[in-house]
Amino acid sequence: MSDAGDHKKAGRRRLEYASNGGAKCVGACVSAGTKIGQGELRLGVLIDYDNGNTGFIWRHWGCVAPVFIKNTKRYFEKADEIEGFKDLRPEDQEKVRKAWAEGKVADEDIPESAKKPTGAAARDPVVSQDKAKSSIAPKASSWHCRSCLRDPCHQPTATTCGHVFCHR
Repeated sequence: MSDAGDHKKAGRRRLEYASNGGAKCVGACVSAGTKIGQGELRLGVLIDYDNGNTGFIWRHWGCVAPVFIKNTKRYFEKADEIEGFKDLRPEDQEKVRKAWAEGKVADEDIPESAKKPTGAAARDPVVSQDKAKSSIAPKASSWHCRSCLRDPCHQPTATTCGHVFCHR
């Protein structure tokens, strides 16, 4: 890391196990907005809110997109340098190292709620009344603003990297 600014940004990533199952996933995949279960591996980014406070936003480990890994590599030479890595179980450390080397999370680590549909569900997301309730399409109410924390977003808009905000 070349300067203090890079160092500050680097400390803004954290790997850990969800402590209470209350955090929502903010990944740009289908599961955005679903809760991360207690004890599940997650990756967080520390963000600054307009009011001067800071807090982490979290992704299921399986919802970490390749572009997120690529961008994180700008601040870390090895996955082992990410805060919290050393506290992970050996098998999860290996998952993270493998994803780091391959540039993507392993398919088996992607939660069911984030998997793309296949077969009839891919052609028609509302295959039956039961499946309609667990439709793969995100509902507007599942989008909460990363800036003002409004849930749901008011006139949602998204950045090119997939973060959703209220349009202001």
